[in-house]
Amino acid sequence: MIPCADVECKRASDTRSRREVVAQMLDYAANGIEYWSIDQIRQMAVATAQKQGKVLEEELGKLLDDDNVTIESYWEQVKANLDAKRVRLLFVMDTIPKELRRLVEFLNEEMTHVQVLAVEVKQFQRDTGKGLKALVPRVIGFTETARDVKQGTPVRQKPMTLDEFMEKCDPEIAPFFMRVIELAGQHGYQVYWGAKSFSVRGQFQGERGSFLYGWPTKRFDFYYGSWRSLLKDELQSMQEKLLAWKVFERTGEWSLTTTVTKENMARLYEIFIFDEIDKIVQRH
Repeated sequence: MIPCADVECKRASDTRSRREVVAQMLDYAANGIEYWSIDQIRQMAVATAQKQGKVLEEELGKLLDDDNVTIESYWEQVKANLDAKRVRLLFVMDTIPKELRRLVEFLNEEMTHVQVLAVEVKQFQRDTGKGLKALVPRVIGFTETARDVKQGTPVRQKPMTLDEFMEKCDPEIAPFFMRVIELAGQHGYQVYWGAKSFSVRGQFQGERGSFLYGWPTKRFDFYYGSWRSLLKDELQSMQEKLLAWKVFERTGEWSLTTTVTKENMARLYEIFIFDEIDKIVQRH
């Protein structure tokens, strides 16, 4: 479980790189946890990506190494980390003074939910100033005492099984998810089990990715960001068709979601997502 991070970058020549910088970082963390909402953080992230000429969801997709983690579940985890005051404070400098090193180690050893680390980035280049430049990072703060203190930090959970998923489902909703899993197998797609949900995964032109997600909380997601660079226009067209059914709602540029209920289940059964995906793949 990766905590939210505050990063402070300073040059060693900056004389504030000791007590003042530590106090500034603690102030950022305390006030950020208290006053920043998840909506504000998302808006700031979107604005930053746009300034760089990028799409935030595309950049997040590159970072998420678990196909069972959607963009929305990622932001839910960010919110959970903030609510639990689970943050990481990171000082990045070209040289870490010994005074700052001791402060970092002390804080990291004494704080249970907050990680305090420093990264010293040494730069190496020929005397001529030409040719390749090598940057060598070194992490400071992971002492044995700090590791012992952080042992209570939650670890990654094991994937659930089909039986465990169905046990957690509302009995009236479970048949719908069972039908989704069966159809996935019939169409040659793989069902991938995560710690809290399942996803349906496919492969197109060598690109493997998940496009459907089911949660025992009745949540059902459709995400096509995995193939956006290959099939953007066709997948956007399919998204518009799904929205026209008045069952899904848009939660991002590449994602739709709905809550499965007795009222909309019959309508969901009529939505042939696998058939549409098959047609797109066959055309290419």
